[in-house]
Amino acid sequence: MQARSLLRLHKPKVGLLIINCRVHGVCDLAMEMVRNDRSLAVAGILSAQGQCSRCRHLLRELFQDPEDRLPELLEQWVTMIRKRLAPTPGPHLVVHWPRNRP
Repeated sequence: MQARSLLRLHKPKVGLLIINCRVHGVCDLAMEMVRNDRSLAVAGILSAQGQCSRCRHLLRELFQDPEDRLPELLEQWVTMIRKRLAPTPGPHLVVHWPRNRP
């Protein structure tokens, strides 16, 4: 598969993988990528022709029939990507310094 060869060659840091379940072999690619990086989020585009039954357990987000409602789908993707890219708040440390009283 060309995508697999390209990913091995460049070794990009991927945080979100959106797969089209109609594409043959996409579940194998998704499972391999998740095996190599457990923090990877996977979203799947499902249709009557492809349901990603082998890797459905990996899919954090599911989208149906993108051809029918592409504008709404793109809006959902933007929201999902923004959430994924948003910095997660770190732990806060509150220090109380007692005042010196005479």
